[in-house]
Amino acid sequence: MFNKLKQFKELRHKAKTLQDALALEKVMVDKEGICLEMDGNQQITKLDIPSEWLDPRKKNDLEKVLTNLLSKGLEKTKTIMAQKLKSMGDFNLSNFGL
Repeated sequence: MFNKLKQFKELRHKAKTLQDALALEKVMVDKEGICLEMDGNQQITKLDIPSEWLDPRKKNDLEKVLTNLLSKGLEKTKTIMAQKLKSMGDFNLSNFGL
């Protein structure tokens, strides 16, 4: 039982290390002058919208571009996460019945 607790503690430590490493990663995507920046934990750190997009008549276009940007940003952060997991080695969740 203590061995499983030790393994669980190690797994939590690895997860925290991964989270900290991902926080340092930056992903930037842009489309039609709008720029979105996210960290590797999928937190939006910056959104830059040019003034010409702030016209109320362009609301639908702006929403479509933002949706597309968010999707691309999330895709990139998932790729980074997979690379980080691979570089950190085996998380071996089978020991916990997962």
